[in-house]
Amino acid sequence: MQITNNSSLQPEGIRCNITDNGPGFPLEAIEKDYKSKGINLIKSKIGIVESLTHQSIKFEYHNLYSNLNKIIESETIFTFPFITFNYDNESSNH
Repeated sequence: MQITNNSSLQPEGIRCNITDNGPGFPLEAIEKDYKSKGINLIKSKIGIVESLTHQSIKFEYHNLYSNLNKIIESETIFTFPFITFNYDNESSNH
């Protein structure tokens, strides 16, 4: 199996595309109500970071298909917002 990770700067943040040429996600995993331990763990970790930064992380995943409708790759995409910090003058002088 080959895994590829590409990152790029986008207006909304840093976009990370992870693809692999394995068997792909099961069709039921693409359903919104699917209860996968791995997906739930990822969403939980994203929730922790979102609560700390007060910003949203976009997370999506899907299969990529050939012309013959055969799964050829799976793709997971994370879009991390640019995190900025606001420093007030008083605290930056210490």
